[in-house]
Amino acid sequence: MGTRFIRLPARDFAAKLPALQGAEVHVVLHSGTTHKGILHEIGASSLVLWDTNRAWYSRKRHTHTIAFAEVQEVISDRAS
Repeated sequence: MGTRFIRLPARDFAAKLPALQGAEVHVVLHSGTTHKGILHEIGASSLVLWDTNRAWYSRKRHTHTIAFAEVQEVISDRAS
């Protein structure tokens, strides 16, 4: 059985990351920290992630702006 995940290493961001905009992703940093959320915006040198785990305490969207230099890989669930 094949895997259901799409794993994008940093070298593939320019070509494949725009296709994941609006999808729920896991962003793994070089420090080992992982952020889970909806990929909201992709800039020239960073991405903006809406954190889905923090919505319970605030009606505002909790966002993370993460520089591409900090990102090891982005993992997304394959659409079926």
